Amino acid sequence: MCINFVIIRGVTTMELIDVIASKENLNKYYKKVVANKGAGGIDGMEVEEHGAYIRENRDL
Repeated sequence: MCINFVIIRGVTTMELIDVIASKENLNKYYKKVVANKGAGGIDGMEVEEHGAYIRENRDL
């Protein structure tokens, strides 16, 4: 897997978290996990369960 790193001076941790956790970014990688039939992670939640969890908690 290739990970691209961009170093931007003056970016706060919260700004970085906002980018990582943006709706667009989360949707993009959720679709990749579904396409790859990803296994459950450390939380034990299977990918099928995660879709329902996201829909129920998206506005938190």
